[in-house]
Amino acid sequence: MDNSNAEFGSKLKELRNKKGFTVRQLALQAGISNSYLSQVENGKRSIPKPATLEKIAKGMHVPKEDIFLMAGISNGNDAPEWATEKDFADLEKYLNDNTKKNFEGAVLDDEAIQATLGFLRGYFWQRVIQNDKASEMTQMNDKIKNDINTIINRYHTADPFAIADKLNIDVVYAPFKQEPKGMTFNYGDQPVIALSNEIKESNQRYFVVAHELGHAVEQADLSAYYTARDHWKRELEVEADKFAVALLSELYVEQHDEMPRNWFDLVHEYGFPIIGE
Repeated sequence: MDNSNAEFGSKLKELRNKKGFTVRQLALQAGISNSYLSQVENGKRSIPKPATLEKIAKGMHVPKEDIFLMAGISNGNDAPEWATEKDFADLEKYLNDNTKKNFEGAVLDDEAIQATLGFLRGYFWQRVIQNDKASEMTQMNDKIKNDINTIINRYHTADPFAIADKLNIDVVYAPFKQEPKGMTFNYGDQPVIALSNEIKESNQRYFVVAHELGHAVEQADLSAYYTARDHWKRELEVEADKFAVALLSELYVEQHDEMPRNWFDLVHEYGFPIIGE
């Protein structure tokens, strides 16, 4: 067992108890599974990624910086491995444009400047990661666009639960553990979508059912895609994500009579993944 994992888990458990949350309560608030949180607290899992740490912090109603500090990281300050020369050039310009040597007439000391730089770097890389993943998930091919338009025109809704019902696709809840959040399988010739009990009361169920509906609609001829090669799995999951993004964006318009302003509108409304996780 990694000592750093155990140390973080112990501190997290202590803070959770201090805030008066049970494991189940915090997991529900943070949108993660009970078993995963328990394993983290017991040092049996690695320290979560920054996006998951942020969800835990939000669930406990504490500043995310407190959880980051507990985890020994500085607000996502490190550059992703795939960062390009252009990314670093953009970072340099961004820092030069935003780092102040004084504030309201008071000259900042080196420690204050370094703290400012650390925060700005962390924010910069977080947005680079968000933009990269959001771009990947929102670039749809014509087939997905046409399929979604056909479905909405036929059934007069973009609600994935209503559409599944119209397509005679059963949506059931299953006692999955940490993963998966959902899966699609066939009963005879009919696809069935199973969602984890863990998300039954969470808005995340909308994104997961829309993602699985994407598998059922776009990959209906691939009955064994879960055993496909790794790169196929990646391609099929991305395709299902794109289907979910497009469908739920239309549902947002249907329910609010306006386009979502940004990705976080969809995170809040339908449990979209927090980009960077």
